[in-house]
Amino acid sequence: MSNCLSLLVLGIALLFGAAPALFAEAVVSGLAGSRLEAELKGQILIEELNCVACHTSSGSLSAGSKVAPRLADVGSRVNQNYLEAYIGDPHGTKPGTTMPDVLKSLGEAERKQAAKALTHFLLSLKKNDFS
Repeated sequence: MSNCLSLLVLGIALLFGAAPALFAEAVVSGLAGSRLEAELKGQILIEELNCVACHTSSGSLSAGSKVAPRLADVGSRVNQNYLEAYIGDPHGTKPGTTMPDVLKSLGEAERKQAAKALTHFLLSLKKNDFS
């Protein structure tokens, strides 16, 4: 199996292995302590966490939702060290982010290894500028 494919498989396995923990840790600044009605809180979560990117919904919910980040050329836009730190600890690296901590269930050494592997995979998607 090629190195890129191995990293992709690792990333998918980590994502699905950590899926139950993803939704329990959703953070939208200011929402937890608010006195909004449950229905309005739900709508804010759907729009801020972009649930409709993967789950079908009515047009009104998908129209107001955030757009997922484009990761194809992330290596051209984001510093490698920052990217690795963010993947390994999104809330510690960028407080208030809506990025779920997908590696939370891993031990410290596994978390670092997975963050490094996912970072290298994302960097491999960068276009080769060499001519």
